[in-house]
Amino acid sequence: MTRSRDGKWVISFSTAENFSEAFDDLAGKPVSVEIKRAYKKRSLDSNAYAWVLINKIAEKLQEKEPRNGWTPTEVYRRAIRDIAGVCSTHCIPNDQVDDFVRDWLSLGLGFQVELFPSKVEGCTNGHFWKGSHIYNSQQMTVLISNLIQLAEEQGIPTITEEQAQKMLGRWRK
Repeated sequence: MTRSRDGKWVISFSTAENFSEAFDDLAGKPVSVEIKRAYKKRSLDSNAYAWVLINKIAEKLQEKEPRNGWTPTEVYRRAIRDIAGVCSTHCIPNDQVDDFVRDWLSLGLGFQVELFPSKVEGCTNGHFWKGSHIYNSQQMTVLISNLIQLAEEQGIPTITEEQAQKMLGRWRK
């Protein structure tokens, strides 16, 4: 990263791939570039295993407490609330709350909202939880670790720690 004579910042990057053909295709056209922290993508196996656990936990809880509405969705949504870094708090103008909440909830099953009064006049505060389909590997590891612990508390067999390490790449660090 350098600074040009006119005071603007210039960011350059290198790539191992030959980008010349794609570069030629983009010549003279508007281009956007996004720079963000790279995360190792989580495996689809970890997502599938999370849902295996969620369904088994819901089944066990339904046996124990049939009147408490233990569905797989409820188990999943409760588990999401225990993951650090997936909830943010926002102050929203009152006239935008309904649209904001509707749009947030439409993003997926795990997206949740809890509204509460704001000290800022004309605003409502809300906690906004993200669904697991956008979690990074670390957040997914915590979710599955928590689900395994809950499953074990319910007497449900789970994978071994070695299997979890292979699946998630990191385990209970």
